[in-house]
Amino acid sequence: MDVKPNNTAGNCIYLKQNDCYCRYMYNEIYHLEASGGYCYIYLAPDRPKIILAMTLTELMEYLPSEIFIRTHRSYIVNLNHIERITGNTLYIGAAQIVIGREYKKEVLKHLNIVGS
Repeated sequence: MDVKPNNTAGNCIYLKQNDCYCRYMYNEIYHLEASGGYCYIYLAPDRPKIILAMTLTELMEYLPSEIFIRTHRSYIVNLNHIERITGNTLYIGAAQIVIGREYKKEVLKHLNIVGS
């Protein structure tokens, strides 16, 4: 599966699956996980994950930085789906995603945190 590089629609991405390109709205994508040279794209809990043969760094180039942020060398999350943060872990549905030390300051900067 490959990403179609010319996305003219501002709120979606087209991902190649078999012999066609399927459109996914950014708000449908919950988080992404690296595994070797592959990326797993997690959608709503009742939908199957998508597997792409590319790195997170490559895929991040196609995603808007105001919606998606790298939280760890193995994870990218959709900021709109974060439900809570405890210590160095954030929660998106049932998924527990680690926030790496190098990424924590940048992650917290993108969230509207009140109180201490």
